[in-house]
Parts: sequence; structure tokens; C-alpha cells
Amino acid sequence: MARRFDEPRLVMASHNEGKVREIRDLLSPLGRDVVSAKELDLPEPEETGDTFVANALLKARAAVAGSGLACLADDSGIEVAALNGDPGIYTARWAGPDRDFMVAMSRVNDALGDAQDRRANFTAVLALCWPDGHCETFEGKVFGTLVWPVRGDKGFGFDPMFVPDGYDITFAEMDPAKKHTISHRAVAFQKNVGCLFRWRTLNHRWRPTRRQGSASTSTGPIARGSVLTAISTCAGRDPSTPWSGATPSAPKWRIGEPVRATRHKRSPASISAAVRRR
Repeated sequence: MARRFDEPRLVMASHNEGKVREIRDLLSPLGRDVVSAKELDLPEPEETGDTFVANALLKARAAVAGSGLACLADDSGIEVAALNGDPGIYTARWAGPDRDFMVAMSRVNDALGDAQDRRANFTAVLALCWPDGHCETFEGKVFGTLVWPVRGDKGFGFDPMFVPDGYDITFAEMDPAKKHTISHRAVAFQKNVGCLFRWRTLNHRWRPTRRQGSASTSTGPIARGSVLTAISTCAGRDPSTPWSGATPSAPKWRIGEPVRATRHKRSPASISAAVRRR
């Protein structure tokens, strides 16, 4: 069973502001204060691993050594089918020393040439390590197609070139709130990271408002949906199916209740009671 994370502060072992922002959005409903490695002046270790898992662990352990705190690290990249999985773990290197991802995207497009197969996937591995050396890792993928010329200005990295399956816009054209529900990091988070955090923390910052379901809310449905999916997965059930009462694999309380609470005009106190009820 995964170890529970009970600390109030978590270090995100990254200097990439886009990655840090996405993880903050995913973790904010859990009541955890996320501080980046850049904010703590921690150096970026050389990524010498030969897999996403190895590099994520390397970065998490380096941040733990520098901060003395539990650290979450991400290693991610884009894998292009027609390029035998490249750039893969070397995605950032394709952007050159200046980390210019327009350069990286141009290199990928040039390498593809007239290839008909433009399928690709983003892969992300999240590694959470504690000062005592214990680590947990989780992987997420999202599949799609590469387009040229690039489109959109909302994302980072290869987002302007990547159209996820089921959509006709790139990640960089997509509202960030929507992207954060389907991205490779969100998928990794949804799988198991939610299992590491005590469910009671859902109430620390989760204060539903009358506009809870809209994209204009302060935290929006981004992390809330991810957290609930993660908890559903921890409970041993398919998160894509609605709760319909207690089953042998489902908890006795219903995760769906607090999400719909404002529609029923329930108070925050009753919502908290519903989450705690067993």
C-alpha cells in the first residue's frame, strides 16, 4: 500500500514554471503548500537516467537532499511514433541550451518530413520521495497527433504542436483548466498520487461556491476532478462510472456528494460531514 503524505509543505523539484503551475493546480484542493525548487534556489541535477522513471527519481532525491523536505519530481517528454519514440527522455535537449521549444518543434517537424504517421504521446512520471529514502512513482500518458504549423499560445513545451485524441485543438489552444484534466501529468496524478494524501484534507481549501461548476471559479473543476478520480481509483473502482451506492469495492460515503453540493444548496459543514461519513 502506498505511503500517506501528511506534511503541510511539498517541494516541486522543477524549475519549469509551467510544470509547477500544473502540479499546484492538481494539489491545491488537498490543502498542501507547493514550493518549487527554483524558489528554494536548489540546483538542477544533470538528468543521466535512461528512462522517465530514473530521471524523475534522480530529480526528486536531489531536491530532498538539498531541502530536507519531501519532494515531488516530474520527468516528461514527447514520444513520436515515426521517430521510434524520439525525442522521449531527451525532449528538453532537443530545445537546445536556451530551452527554445520552437526550435525543438521545428526539429521534430523536419525529422517527420512527409511522413503520414504523425502520431505521438506525452509521457509523464511523477516521483515522490521522502527524506528517509522512501519513494513512490506514477506514470501517465496522453495520446494524440502532431500538427504543423504550431497553433496557440496558452501552453508550454510541445503543447502548440500536439492535438490530443478526441479534440481538434492543440493543448496550447485549450483552456488550461481543461488541459489540466486530461494531460499526462493529470493522468499520472489520477492513477495513484491521490492515494498518498489523506482524504480529510479535501476540506482544507475546498469551499464550494454557487459557481462551483463553472470554469470561472478560483480553483475550478481542474484539480477537484483529478482528486476525486484519484480517490475513486484508490477505492478500487472505475472512476469513469458514477457512484450508485455502496458496493463491495466502494467506500460507504459518496465522493460525488460534495461535488454536487452547491446544486442542492448544502452548507460546507454538511459537505464535510458527507466526506467523513463511513
